[in-house]
Amino acid sequence: MLFINVCNLKFQAKKLEKPLITNRKICWPKAKKTRNSTLSPLSLDKSHHARLGQYTANLWKDKVLTDVIIIVQNHEFKTHKAVLACYSPYFADAFVRPGFSDVHYLQLPTVTPRAFAILLEYMYTGQLKVTCQELSDVYRSARKLGMKGAMKECVEVRSFKLCSFNNR
Repeated sequence: MLFINVCNLKFQAKKLEKPLITNRKICWPKAKKTRNSTLSPLSLDKSHHARLGQYTANLWKDKVLTDVIIIVQNHEFKTHKAVLACYSPYFADAFVRPGFSDVHYLQLPTVTPRAFAILLEYMYTGQLKVTCQELSDVYRSARKLGMKGAMKECVEVRSFKLCSFNNR
């Protein structure tokens, strides 16, 4: 995640210099404060990523702008390739392969519909809503899809809820 730090400086509106980028922070050289106003060249709203995530989740819930349908045991999940690719190396690899970028349907035989629904909600909301009975299946599915973040969440849920992974 990239964090931008404007260094709390005041700037002249007409004479902004190029920023100095060091250590993943952007700091603008010192400038004089103008009499009438101050201008920050980087006006970063801290909730930008949260709003983007919420907007994307709303698009998914409303089935708007979806560009792929994942088929899991005759269940269809309309979703966005970009979101799947962000959270799963399995999907990232599938969508960038030659000839697969225009794929609009993808069958996923290695997971159950319920586990995929839980993982899909996790991708869009960041919340893993899973019961002890579903935990093993969700963990296995996350492992098959390369979703390390979801796997870590499953381990935390297991320790918090005192659940165990059933080995099948």
